[in-house]
Formats: sequence, C-alpha cells, structure tokens
Amino acid sequence: MAEVARALQAETDPQHTLQRMVDLAVTTVTGCDYAAVSLFAPDRIYTPAASHDVARQVDLIQYDTDQGPCLSAIRDRDMYVTGDLRTEDRWPAFATRAAEASGVRSMLSLRLFVEGDNLGALNMCSKRPDAFDDLSIAIGRLFVAHAAIALSAATENQLSEHRADRFQAQAGIAVQLQRSMITALPDMAPFTAVARYVPAVAAAEVGGDWYDALVLPSGDLLLVVGDVTGHDIAAATGMTQARSTLRALAVSYDEPPGALLTRLDETLGYLGEELIGTCAVVRVAHRDGGWIAQVATAGHPPPLLIRGDSTAYVDISQDVLLGVTRSATRRTTESTLPPGSTLLLYTDGLVEHRNSEITDGMNALRALAATMPADDLGALCDTLVSRLAPHPTDDVCLLAVHLPDATA
Repeated sequence: MAEVARALQAETDPQHTLQRMVDLAVTTVTGCDYAAVSLFAPDRIYTPAASHDVARQVDLIQYDTDQGPCLSAIRDRDMYVTGDLRTEDRWPAFATRAAEASGVRSMLSLRLFVEGDNLGALNMCSKRPDAFDDLSIAIGRLFVAHAAIALSAATENQLSEHRADRFQAQAGIAVQLQRSMITALPDMAPFTAVARYVPAVAAAEVGGDWYDALVLPSGDLLLVVGDVTGHDIAAATGMTQARSTLRALAVSYDEPPGALLTRLDETLGYLGEELIGTCAVVRVAHRDGGWIAQVATAGHPPPLLIRGDSTAYVDISQDVLLGVTRSATRRTTESTLPPGSTLLLYTDGLVEHRNSEITDGMNALRALAATMPADDLGALCDTLVSRLAPHPTDDVCLLAVHLPDATA
C-alpha cells in the first residue's frame, strides 16, 4: 500500500491520477477485474477514467437508470458490496441490465472523500459472483483513502497553476495599463528631460508610481512624481485619478506647489478617493536671468540637484502624505537652480530597500550621481536604476530635467 500511495502521489495531473487510480485498483484490490471512477459535479455524475470499457459500460447503465451501487455510495456517503447482480434487488433496473449487457456479477463501490469533501466513488467489478470478501473491502478502503488524497492534491496543484498563469496574465495587462496611463513627456525646450518607469520584478505587484511634466499657461514648468500606496489594480487606478486631478488643478489655478497639493488632497477627498500616497511637485520659473524652483512634498523624498561633481538634496518642508487628513496644509520652499544643472525627481523604489534604511539609499544615490555626467540624462537614469535598484521589489519612477546654461 505504501508503494501504491507513492505511485498515486507521483502524478501531478488530475486526469493522470484518475487513470493511475483505476489501473492500480485492478492489481491491488483482491477480486477486482475492472475499475472505473465516478466524480461528483453540481449538475451531474460522470466517469472520467476506467480500466476497461466493461467498467465504463456499467457506470453508464447506472447513470441511465439513475440507480446502482456507485451512485448510492456517492449519495449515501457509504460503501456498497454486491454479491451477484443476477439476484440483486436493491437496484432492480440497473442490476438486471448490467448483468446482461456486461457480464459483471459482483461489485464493490467505495466513495472518495477528503475531510468530508465528497469527490465521487471508485467502482470495482468482477465477472465472478462474491468476488469481494472482507480482505477486498479492507484493502479497498485503504486504497480509496490514498487515492482521494492524491486526487485532491493533484486537483489543487492544477488549480494553483491555472491561478498563477491567470494572475501573471492579468499582472502583465496591469503593467501595460499603467504604462499607457503615463504619457510621453511634452516638448519643454529650452529644457531637456528624460523619464523612466521600471515595474517591480514581480510583475504581479503593479503599483501606483507616476511621473508627469507640463508647461503651465504662465510658461513655467511643472514637474511631478508620486506614489500611491498598494501593489494592485486599485493602486494603479488611484494613481491615474491623482495624476489627472493634479493636472487639471495646475492648469486651472496659478498657485505654488504647496497650495496645489493641499487642493489636490481636498479634491480627492470630495470625490471619495480613499487613497494614501506621496507626491513631490516642483515648479521651475525664470527669474532675474536665472532659474528658481518652488518645491512642495507630501511625504515624498526631496529632489536631487546635480551640478558637475557636486550633488545636494533640495531643501523641502516635511509635510503629511496625501489622504491622511484632507485639510493638511503643504508648504512651498524656494531654491535657486544654477544654470546647466540637472534636477532629479524619483520615487522611493530607487532608494528604499529591505534590510536597509532609506537614508542609506539616498546617500548612495547622491554619491553615484556625483560621478556621472549629468548632461546625458538617459544614461544617468539607466545607470542609477541598474546600480541602485537592479531587481526592484517596488516600482521605480525617475524624472530628470536639465536646465539650459547661462548663455542659452
């Protein structure tokens, strides 16, 4: 029986398990000439596997007459032994017809179940009367116990594989959906800009990271990166709502970034959006022959300013995340941007990693950026991702903008 159990459990496909079950029943259970398995479904009982057409024929007669030992074993959750179908009176319509059509004389039917879950029944037949004795029944009971466990495991394994395949397909669609939500950067001349979106290694964990850039009616440049918490479709759609709302507010209201973030939080609350997230907004303006940056954040890491081999984080006000309290005020800080410098906005997937502090990642980002030419924005972003987050467990967004030099 140990060898039988190993043979049954070796099959990982339910259909293969069923066929192995009926084949082994013939060689294992004393008196068994033919075997078939009947499975229970909400709308029918059917035979997915049989060792011989004789056993399948007997099952079909049971289904056609709606009576027989196999059906009774399933319905009554019990075992049934038939000594001779020619004299059997419990299922008269079935017994007479089965004996004449198939030549079967005796039968043993045992239900298949796991922890009360009724899977079906194993139907064993013999052309000899009284072929199944006490030893046959004892072996049969042990056999179906192993068979039911093996069938349940194989079925669950197949369902898990189907779920995984379906989940991966849905995740791929989600990533493509998120990519389609993040539009291409507009023409921002005389500025040059590059953006990158890198999904987490586990594609199923589609997140709520986004970047955006637009030229305001005033001619100023607005730069945004954000991260809605969560790793699912809800996070991606929440990101879309936040991004679209902020765009509309920025065009409609000529306000500093802090006021825009406050208005964004209030608007999302009014619309019933139950999202939590971080965001950094930078408004770049021309003033007195140079450039200034107005910066506001909602729980987001500060932008990095790169100038040659010198790097520094822009001073920001540490304000509360979006969605925590709708009435929170976000403050705007102002910094001078040197001509020819590069401003880098990013999400925490670039600098925050398991088993390390976010400050360690920010220090590594600052040090690495100082060693790279900042005028090649594509190479800058790609190198930062490959070195700091080669296998990201969280989505990564980067937005790099290079300011024109003093003569431009």
